[in-house]
Amino acid sequence: MILNTKYKQAWIEGDIFVFRWKPETVMMKEKEYIQEIILDADVIRKHRKPYILLLTKEMQFVISITLQEFANDILLPAYNDSGVKKLAVVVPEHMIVTMSVEQTIEERRLLHSFETRFFSDEEEAREWLLLPLL
Repeated sequence: MILNTKYKQAWIEGDIFVFRWKPETVMMKEKEYIQEIILDADVIRKHRKPYILLLTKEMQFVISITLQEFANDILLPAYNDSGVKKLAVVVPEHMIVTMSVEQTIEERRLLHSFETRFFSDEEEAREWLLLPLL
């Protein structure tokens, strides 16, 4: 286990860096979200894996527009600097959270050099990550 915070776990499976948000995010404050994002960027740069699997099905924190911009400013350069090729996001059931997670990543799609896809099924996301790039 690379990370195990109150709100998230992260580990490496071969070439895949897995991040799993916990249901405890229902109690997360904006400042804590910012701390989590900064921590993510640091470990992404340190471990440099080509594929990221972001499991957000249990995430209960709604990401505001301001926090979406902050997350993009911190995470997108970390993904690019680390050579990320694919990002698979398994989205939560709760529609508002799903929309905020998707907006966070999609908002600056033109600024990153990796492919992003959204899934409702973790196994499908894992299979897509390991498909060869076209």
